[in-house]
Amino acid sequence: MHKPLSFFCVMFASALSAGCSSTDLNPFSSDPVELGSTTANLPPSNPLNVAPYVLRGQVRQLGDNIVLIPCASKTPVKLAIPDALRQRVIDFPTDEKYTELSGFMTHGEASPAVPSRFAFAVSGLNLITGTASECKNTNPRLVAGGHQPYWYSRVSDGTVVLRHADSFDRKEKIEISALADDKQFFKTQDFSLSVDAGICQDGISDKVFGWTATLILDGEEYQGCATQPNSEPDSEWVGRYKAVIEESGDTLTTEMTLLPDHSVVTRYVRKYQPETSEKGIWQVTANGKVEVIVPYSDDTPFDSKRTFRRGNDKLVADKEELNGQVLSLGSGGLNMVRVTTSPMTL
Repeated sequence: MHKPLSFFCVMFASALSAGCSSTDLNPFSSDPVELGSTTANLPPSNPLNVAPYVLRGQVRQLGDNIVLIPCASKTPVKLAIPDALRQRVIDFPTDEKYTELSGFMTHGEASPAVPSRFAFAVSGLNLITGTASECKNTNPRLVAGGHQPYWYSRVSDGTVVLRHADSFDRKEKIEISALADDKQFFKTQDFSLSVDAGICQDGISDKVFGWTATLILDGEEYQGCATQPNSEPDSEWVGRYKAVIEESGDTLTTEMTLLPDHSVVTRYVRKYQPETSEKGIWQVTANGKVEVIVPYSDDTPFDSKRTFRRGNDKLVADKEELNGQVLSLGSGGLNMVRVTTSPMTL
């Protein structure tokens, strides 16, 4: 069975060395073609080019590596994690560790346990708990709360909703806000909410939060913990994109879906061939491009990264980084036309 190695490459699943060269690219070729012998010089990773986001899933230890298995995938993502946070994750007293980590994908080193050339560079903790079912829950809002007395708040759409003790929910418009990487502040007519980066535990559950929260209401100060959004349903990038190429009676259809939790699914449908798919991660760079990264796995025995630029209502990629080599996607590139802003059902 043929399995797409990239949009312009077709490979046998058992032939890991097969791929495509930077010339004579033919999406309808029935034969695998050899990778070039010269490895391209890859640009150094620049963390400032990528906006941090939250990945969530189960954290496990594989050999000397700490990996995250995303909720929407079975593919381990290697973590480049600070020592203090690494130890906190390892020492968490349950085998099942649902974890939300902020960071970005970057180049890493392959290892026997995790052969991918990419790693998730962790910049902070959002949440860790032994409740595995948390994977079913998405949270598109900043949420904060505390106990003794009980209070709860959420921030979204320019408002803060507050529930305090036994009172009804209060929804007030944000009048003043200040946002930074490690601190956020929101002021409404009657109260203020501050959220700061720092380890926090609520005292009534096993949860460890990556943010502390302070509510000031009626001159009183209340402490608590907070979590940042773990999904981005309103992101301008989220949606389904499609490309169709026809040649000599053959058709290759590619569908790429960018999901709110930064997972991506790319499906390939070729005439008279079984459908195949790849799962990976997408992230936005500071220059307004989106990177789609597929880590090495049993299902996709290769690493790939495509960088798309926006062109009207489509995404266009000119090159692909494949197993450490930079390859051209042809003179016209890969043109993915947006067909819906709502992710398809997986």
